[in-house]
Order: sequence, then structure tokens, then C-alpha cells
Amino acid sequence: MMRSMTSMLCWLCLSLWLAASLTAGGAAIGVFSTMPELDVTLADYSHLPSEDQTRLAAGLITEPIFAATDIIQILLSSLLLGGVVLYWCMGMGRHRPLARFVWTGSIVVAAGMLWWRVVMIMPSMNKHLRAYRDAAADGAQDIADQSRVAFDSMHPVASTMMELGAVLLILAVLAGAMAAVQPRSEESP
Repeated sequence: MMRSMTSMLCWLCLSLWLAASLTAGGAAIGVFSTMPELDVTLADYSHLPSEDQTRLAAGLITEPIFAATDIIQILLSSLLLGGVVLYWCMGMGRHRPLARFVWTGSIVVAAGMLWWRVVMIMPSMNKHLRAYRDAAADGAQDIADQSRVAFDSMHPVASTMMELGAVLLILAVLAGAMAAVQPRSEESP
């Protein structure tokens, strides 16, 4: 019974974590690719070029999605890491040691990257983003430009960490599936 519950916990958390990760990326791709076609105008930023207003609007739409998916991912990664500990303590997946190590390693590295991004990178990125939005709304273009450059310099790191995390979670799904398959018993006909 405990083995089944541990297995369900791990699969549920891993699947939902991957879904949350893909949701954030999919939302960003969808919103940032669609917004330029809409020719959005923002009253608080009407003095900015149309392209900047469009980018700001897309960011305002995706920001709560990223925040929500980050919270969900933090919760799911924590539960999954607890499940991984139980998995190892119960000796689950011993019959496929390589798959078990790849599964565990992928989850641990993905969780580490998620937590590093959320705790170490996102606060600074969000500070620069808020400063950019505030300065742009106030017409302080020099401060807005500096804040945008600071945000833009950090964005590729955060984005790459999100993408690599999703790849690691897919690898964990594949390795977990391999580890879950019981070997054929030599005693069976």
C-alpha cells in the first residue's frame, strides 16, 4: 500500500510539475507572439513606441501566470522530493539502477534550478521590471532604459533555466517509466 501511494505521489507531482512548467512557457509564447498583431495601446504608457507598449501589455498578462506556475512548481517539487526520498527508502526501482539514478538526478537538478531561479534570480528581475514600468509610466526614459537593460540581461538566464528544467522533467518521466517496469521473471513460462 505504501509503495503504491509513493508511486502515485511521485507520478502525480512529476506530471503536474511538468504541466505547470509547460503552461508558463506556452502562455508566454502565445501571448508574446499574438500581442504585436493586436496593436495594443496602454494609457499609462501612451508616450512610448507601439512596440514597447505591446511588450509591456504582454508582460502584464503573463506575469500572474508565471507567478502562479512558480508557486505551483515550488509546491509540487517539494512534494516530489519527499516522494523521491520515500522511493529510495523503500528500495523502489532497484531492479533498474541506471533508470532510478537518472530519474532521481533529473528531478533533483530540475528542483535545484527551479528554486535557484525563484529565490535568486526572480526577485532581482522583478525589481528591475517594476522599476522599468514605473519609470516608463512617469516618463523617466533614462531610468526606464537602464532598468529594461538590467531586466533583459537576466531574462535569458531565467528562460534557459525554465527550458532546461522542462527538459529534465521530460527525462525524469522517461527514466521513471523505465524504472517502473518490472523485469520479466525468469521463473515465468
